[in-house]
Order: sequence, then structure tokens, then C-alpha cells
Amino acid sequence: MSFHNWISLIVLFLLVDLGFYVEHRCSHRIRFLWASHSVHHSSDKMQATTAFRLSWTPILSGVFLFYLPIVWIGYDPVWVYGMVSLSLSYQFFVHTELVPHIRWLEWVINTPSAHRVHHASNPEYLDKNYGGVLLIWDHLFGSYQAERADIDMRYGLVHARSSENPFVIAYEDFWQMLKEAFGAGSVGKALARMFGPP
Repeated sequence: MSFHNWISLIVLFLLVDLGFYVEHRCSHRIRFLWASHSVHHSSDKMQATTAFRLSWTPILSGVFLFYLPIVWIGYDPVWVYGMVSLSLSYQFFVHTELVPHIRWLEWVINTPSAHRVHHASNPEYLDKNYGGVLLIWDHLFGSYQAERADIDMRYGLVHARSSENPFVIAYEDFWQMLKEAFGAGSVGKALARMFGPP
């Protein structure tokens, strides 16, 4: 792909953003991926530092694999993962409670309000708003949820971590998943514990 053509860059941006949406949604629906991603959701506050609460195991969980098809169709890996980095830089700014709900903007772009919904552990908000920069994928695939004035948001995991120790936060879900898989009694049940919903 030529990067002298601005259309190639726009297509790259859209493909990376779609790749992020798919990876992010899978990270909430597949336990092996959730074991890494749950670290990001372990904060009970919505602030800029939450954006930096990231997994120590992204290579192990294989999130980079979601972007490989973009490389396979001809985009240089440096450009692909550079675009991923730009997307994550934008997402730093949506981790805040300081910006009010701007609903019309959420037809296209991820906003702090939409991302607050994503981080909330209220039943009405679970598994919603996976978009990185754009929210068009959430609208297209039925995972969009607007922030509601009648619900007080609770942030963090549905079940609290057993410790504030960073090593426990980073590895507790992996350890629990492996314990359940080894004690499952059959290969099928072990695979379901690892690759079924969290």
C-alpha cells in the first residue's frame, strides 16, 4: 500500500479502528483475553490514570493478532502499529468524568461519556461501547449504550479484586482461569473455562 495516497491512510485508520473494536469486544467475551484486559477495568475511578492501568500480558494474550490481517493485505507493520498507537493516544483523553454527555457526537466518535459507560459495572452498561476512536462500529453491531442520567455509575469490575497488590491485579484472573481449567475434569470443559465468556 502506498502512503503517498491519503485514501490509503484513511482506509488504514478505518481498518485499525475496526480491528480495535473486534479485539476489544473479544477481550470482554473470551476469558483468556479478559484475563489480560480486566486489569484495565479494575480501577473503581474514572480518571486519566485509569488509561495507564494496562495489562502486563498483552503478548501472552495475543491482542496483536487482531491487526495481522491488515498487514497481510499489504500495509507495513510499522504503519499499522503506529496507527494503533495513535488510536490509544486518543483514548487517553476519554478516561475522565470532567466532560459532559454530548450525545450527537457519539453517532461518530468515542467520547468520555461513552467510555464512562464502557467502564461502568452497572448491569445496564456491561459490555457496551467498545469503540476506540469511532463509535460507528458500536452503532452498526448493536453494542452502543448512551449514558443515562437516572443511573449512578459504579466503576470497576463486577467482582472486586482480592488485593490491591499490583502483581495480584495483573495475574489473578490468569491464575484463577488456569486453576478452573486444570480442575475442569475434561478437555472440553477446560477449553470452555479458558475460551468461553468470563
